[in-house]
Amino acid sequence: KNSSGTIIATASPNLTCGSGKQTSKIALGFNVPAGTGYKIDLSGSGSNVYGCNSGVTYPLTYPGIMNITDAGATWQANDYFPFYDWKVSVGVACNRIPVQAIDIAPCIVAPVTWIDFTAKAQKTEVEVEWSTAAETNNNFFLVERSTDGIHWETIGQVAGNGTTNTVHTYNFTDTNPLDGDSYYKIIQQDLDGKQNGSAVRVVNRQTDYQVSVIPNPFSGSATILISGGLEDVIELQLIDVNGKLVYNRKGQLANHAIEIGRELASGLYFLRVSSDTNLKNFKIVKQ
Repeated sequence: KNSSGTIIATASPNLTCGSGKQTSKIALGFNVPAGTGYKIDLSGSGSNVYGCNSGVTYPLTYPGIMNITDAGATWQANDYFPFYDWKVSVGVACNRIPVQAIDIAPCIVAPVTWIDFTAKAQKTEVEVEWSTAAETNNNFFLVERSTDGIHWETIGQVAGNGTTNTVHTYNFTDTNPLDGDSYYKIIQQDLDGKQNGSAVRVVNRQTDYQVSVIPNPFSGSATILISGGLEDVIELQLIDVNGKLVYNRKGQLANHAIEIGRELASGLYFLRVSSDTNLKNFKIVKQ
């Protein structure tokens, strides 16, 4: 108790008397502030513990820890006299016990260690590629696609490699990609049916340029008009029915009027207009 009679710690030490010097330690579990008037109240039965008073002299000094002075106190019931009216002085620095936080949750091994995952728009398709550093009981991968990142559809499946610590790279081609923004992710499934997913990748396939051939059919020459796609590098290819390339031009051709066909013989031709993310095909006829 402190000088106000408030209990600051409780303990149940084994205080026994016998021949010679007896020492008992009570772990308080926290720092006792410097001050006076501390005392220990005993509870229990028997008089042996009181008999331990014999031969006590003051002050009782524990170097560097505390000093206990008599202060002229008289015997009080249930007080252990040698420890009545403590005087606690600041001693050496407290040696604190280091605390280590230990996670006792069960260890969960990730079935797949992902290295990379990409989805890139090509002219007429989207190439999806991912790689793993390690796999555990991996059955297969599902390739999923979404228009809003919320509702998903499975568009492909690729076999996994079971359990392995070797780097593996996987590929899937979306041959019917969507226009505009599309979302892709990979779902990995274990042999026991458990699944875990990859991050999400967004692909934007621009379809913001339009191609017109005026007139078609034509007799002298025709004009190709491309609207939109100001920053796109666009390639024009004109191919005859035998597969021979008879005209080719490449550059930032948007909003240009491009004349073709004046030198061509009459017949059917195939016009191919392509960029990094788009491909458009047309049939044109010179009369």
